[in-house]
Amino acid sequence: MRRSFVTAALCLVGLVVGSLTGAGSLVSRAHADLSQQPAAARSEARPPYDPKKKNDGESCKTSAECQPHSTCTPVGDKSVCQAPPRPQLPPGAVT
Repeated sequence: MRRSFVTAALCLVGLVVGSLTGAGSLVSRAHADLSQQPAAARSEARPPYDPKKKNDGESCKTSAECQPHSTCTPVGDKSVCQAPPRPQLPPGAVT
């Protein structure tokens, strides 16, 4: 009886240590993947929203009236605030 208890306890300790070690390596690998991204990719976050400026699709006269990421672009007979196009994904990227 005592031998089976010791065996069960050792198996449990091995499982706990193995799972903690595996989780730690996944976290460090994910952190390494983030740190290897180019600085431009990490800094491409949109500028903060400004409630005083016009949103995309609203009419404007200059780009200063639009949100920081948008520009005033002529569309037909009027100009509207328009966001820049999204960057293209590299070939083979999975979405």
